[in-house]
Amino acid sequence: MDGLPAPTRRDRLRAQTLEEITEHAIAVLDAEGADALTLASIAKSTGISTPGLYRYFASRDALLDELQVVAHVQLAGALERRAADSAELAPPQRVRAVVDAYRGWALAHPKRYALMFGDRVAGEGNASRVAAAASRGMEVLIAALGELWATNLETLPNERLDRQLHDWIRSRTGTRAPSHILRAAVFTWTRLHGIVSLELSGSFASMGFDPQLLLEAEIQNALAGLTSASK
Repeated sequence: MDGLPAPTRRDRLRAQTLEEITEHAIAVLDAEGADALTLASIAKSTGISTPGLYRYFASRDALLDELQVVAHVQLAGALERRAADSAELAPPQRVRAVVDAYRGWALAHPKRYALMFGDRVAGEGNASRVAAAASRGMEVLIAALGELWATNLETLPNERLDRQLHDWIRSRTGTRAPSHILRAAVFTWTRLHGIVSLELSGSFASMGFDPQLLLEAEIQNALAGLTSASK
């Protein structure tokens, strides 16, 4: 890009090593879960000395923060690809396609999903990066819902909630959207995340419920509310 200096060999090597460390850490996360991740184990698997690894990650928490960012970006990428592939579909079908991609990615990468939405909080130095990465997937859902004019939600204003939603999306992405679309996106995501999380925990299996049928019914209910007033 004009005006930007080309990366030096040292910069390229550092980026390559950082990518290698992250790939090894993701592999451990997928196989054994976050509890198995230690800087010592990653150093051993990559052939980097533990002191050398500290030049890339100051602590285990810093490594976990990076994995959260990577996982959120990967999920968002899956949603973006599905949204692009379904661009010719009607808006309700595009929303369903994005929802299916979300669930599919979570089921394929359950331990990454657990890390993304678990109870750990990113370190102060990385919190904004994690939040920005997490918001990228929400942007896809907001875009998919953008043509579903949920005027029925306009009759249920909540000024405090709307202000929080606008502050949140602007601070993360700069995206501007009508209040009812932001509400629809957050409401839809909470339904989706709830069902996916319960499915991953095994709750539905013990109850004899088919998670796919539950999700389809829940999204159908959401879309019915969003589209009925726009007809």
